[in-house]
Amino acid sequence: MGMLQTTVVEVPVFQIDWRDLLESIAHVLVENSQKHIDTGGSGSPVVWEWYRSKKYERWKRKRYGHTKLLILTGRMRNEIAPRVDVVKKIAEAVATTDYAFIHQEGTPLVPKRPFMYFTPQEIDEIHNMIAAYIAKVFE
Repeated sequence: MGMLQTTVVEVPVFQIDWRDLLESIAHVLVENSQKHIDTGGSGSPVVWEWYRSKKYERWKRKRYGHTKLLILTGRMRNEIAPRVDVVKKIAEAVATTDYAFIHQEGTPLVPKRPFMYFTPQEIDEIHNMIAAYIAKVFE
């Protein structure tokens, strides 16, 4: 019987610190979600339904000086926060107000007005961030 021939190749293990990239992505996700609120869902996969009540619309305009759909006090917009898990390699934007989910998903009484979504341009931006980071790591 012949002897088994083997070839061994050692592959270097790269210790990459993903924290900077993940934090950058998380901040972009927050900015995009805030922009979606500011622009009334521009680019949303769901067209935002306008006010069902003209009375509420008039009240909001009189009291707050505007009729932006998801902005009353600005709390929900301002409390979208970045969150990173380096171990799991997750970057996310988290809407921390208790009513953000209601607007994102809708209810029988509140129409769905998602503000946490990706436009094709936003996906490209994140892909470019990842590619640039990886290129920098392997320079």
